Amino acid sequence: MEGLEILIVPAIACELEFSSATVVAITGKEVKAHVDNSSVAMWSRITVPSGGRLRLEVEVETETSHSGFRVYLSIRGGLPSVPIYLGLKSISMGLGGYQGRSFLPGDQLAWILIPTYSSDWIIHVLSGPQEDKEFLSSAGQSAFYSTKWHVDIDSNRLGIRLSSSDKIQWARENGGQGGSHPSNILDNGYTLGAINLNGDTPVILTNDGPDMGGFLSVCTVASAEMWKLGQVQPGNTILNKGISWSCSKTIREALLEWDRAVQSSLERHKLPPKLHLPWDIKITDDYKTGIIYETGGEDERVIYRQAGDAAILVDFGAMKLDLNIRTRMHVFQKTLDANRPVGLRNICPCIRSVMGALERYMATMRRIAVYLPSNIEYLASNNGLKPSEALSN
Repeated sequence: MEGLEILIVPAIACELEFSSATVVAITGKEVKAHVDNSSVAMWSRITVPSGGRLRLEVEVETETSHSGFRVYLSIRGGLPSVPIYLGLKSISMGLGGYQGRSFLPGDQLAWILIPTYSSDWIIHVLSGPQEDKEFLSSAGQSAFYSTKWHVDIDSNRLGIRLSSSDKIQWARENGGQGGSHPSNILDNGYTLGAINLNGDTPVILTNDGPDMGGFLSVCTVASAEMWKLGQVQPGNTILNKGISWSCSKTIREALLEWDRAVQSSLERHKLPPKLHLPWDIKITDDYKTGIIYETGGEDERVIYRQAGDAAILVDFGAMKLDLNIRTRMHVFQKTLDANRPVGLRNICPCIRSVMGALERYMATMRRIAVYLPSNIEYLASNNGLKPSEALSN
């Protein structure tokens, strides 16, 4: 819900002292909550007196318990003393404060509206942009969608790492000019929720993840399924289930219906007569190919690739560094900028924006690293080449 300021507590016990009386609500992962010495209920309106202490206790997880990962604490009036940074109050890579949102009026949520959390998640994804036979074999595509991937402990807001004893079944031996591993490609744009293959390790790119890079993305999480990624925890499993764009739209409509029902239950204490909960929808739609449109051959080729339900990746020519291909891409970008089709929000050209991204990275994240200030020089030296040779070969 837009407008809420919340604290996110990642499955750890905590105690907060309030200097003035307020009203809070606790949702998300199931915990034991106490105001001073009195137990209070989650998913309800909780009054905390001036000087009161709110204590959250997390029970030890067992093999059969699966109650989510993050606790969400809303405070009436929000967090006015936290400054807005880049339009938000959220902490991102050590920058900024908490995410800016406002608190909705009301007291008690209807219990039917409370989502259920699992330890074995099914997450609906759209194929592409790079799932096709150019990158993965037919057997590799089937295996990817039938594997129960384990959530790795080395996961954060940059990305959720997945692991399995099975290896990715590639359709090629290497990435050509993109790199020595078959997961390597020339830099392209990433969309939120893309499942990136870092070598043989899938990584779901989340809120603080990169928006471009040199690894392929086999599929993309449907936008209405992104909430699940906030509750998966290390040790859980994820089964990626492919769906079409029209099916992702159906899930999104159910999520919006749930959002409206929550507001109705808070404001009018009423629920709609028929309610389709997004986590109870039965999905029967088979996924479709990630290639939307393709024309031409070799250097004249243009491929429109599906990148989730809100983005399209446009590939020009073969996977190689070529000035003519770059020129065509630049003309296409300028045409989009000039005409700005309805619904187009962002454009992410990659080849000429790499240095700008590095400068921004050095200014905000890290000024000193072996690959800075030029990742081209770093890659060239690792391969025994001069920078000019790396670009020409």
